[in-house]
Amino acid sequence: MWRKLDDAHRDRDIPERLHALSQDWDEETASSLFWDCLCHQDTCYGATYASVPHLLQLAKRPPAPEAVASIACFLGHVSIVAFQAAGHGRSDAPGVLQGLPSDLEAWDRKLDPYRSLLEHAKKDLADPEFPENALKSVGNVLFELSSGPLQEGLDVVEPVTGQSAATTSELTLSREKRQAELDRYTDILSRSPVNEVDLKTIARIGDAFIEAQVEIADLCGKAYANAESPAERRYFLAGTVAAFGDHELAQLLESGDEGGFACGNCRWQYEYLMFGQRMAYYASPVGPGESDTITASEDLVLRDYQGGAPDRADGLVLPCEEVGTDTPAGRALQLVKAHKDPENEHRLRQFKGTFLCQKCSTQVPVTKIAKHNRS
Repeated sequence: MWRKLDDAHRDRDIPERLHALSQDWDEETASSLFWDCLCHQDTCYGATYASVPHLLQLAKRPPAPEAVASIACFLGHVSIVAFQAAGHGRSDAPGVLQGLPSDLEAWDRKLDPYRSLLEHAKKDLADPEFPENALKSVGNVLFELSSGPLQEGLDVVEPVTGQSAATTSELTLSREKRQAELDRYTDILSRSPVNEVDLKTIARIGDAFIEAQVEIADLCGKAYANAESPAERRYFLAGTVAAFGDHELAQLLESGDEGGFACGNCRWQYEYLMFGQRMAYYASPVGPGESDTITASEDLVLRDYQGGAPDRADGLVLPCEEVGTDTPAGRALQLVKAHKDPENEHRLRQFKGTFLCQKCSTQVPVTKIAKHNRS
């Protein structure tokens, strides 16, 4: 089943790597498994969720002291991003986990990139002049860019001949390497596909992950209590809050003292920046339309950051004073108070606060996440 559950590469033996870590923990190996294979650039996979029970067991009997913090860091982050929709927007379907579809068609679509890569590799290897022709083509494109209207700031590049292209170290393309890539894509696509019986197993994997949120919250909470640096405490608190069930609040905590959110009423986008105990917000020219890029006009955020005061802000968030003790935020507040952590208590109250939207003139909660790609 593991071979059908994808990861970022599809050619790693995930069970073997998990077993190896349980016998001889290595921080670099664990980091590669966690962040290169199982949760690459906030993308989760089938193997991500299947690994969770094994990692929780490993944390109970850690092979090395540092293993617990590493596992908590990883599982906390997975709990934050797992409930986001594809493309990392917020999922509106409760219980739906990104990267773990429930139908055969979606699992088949996961293979489309490999089908495309396979066709490109076949095309390259069918060309007897590959890689020389590919190098020549790339070199001539660079020449056109350096001599055309976009030339400013570019070094002049000479046209590339077949002989010079073949010896350009920066652009070396090995035919043997291309064949190895083709063989890899062929192997991935030749494996038995996910079938109806597998879907039942996959559903159980998803259910087990959701049920494991209690254990993940406990693990992250203990890591928070033992963390030495403020950044570590904030990060573990974010994982704890995500496992409690408030994924938007967790995302804001993970972002830290600067990030983005959107109006829950009209979806207008904002940047925020902390100034001590104040949280300033800045309306973006970009609304809820085609682009999700947050761009503060004349980069007001940067100028205020450099000046150390929210002089150009559109307003200040009104922090939340009363939070239900049975809510994720309320439970998190109890945790930070118990550990005398006023810095994160302040963050929690700000992130659960309200602000006056400059677009729709409505007082709305902060915790409505927008994609945050400052430009």
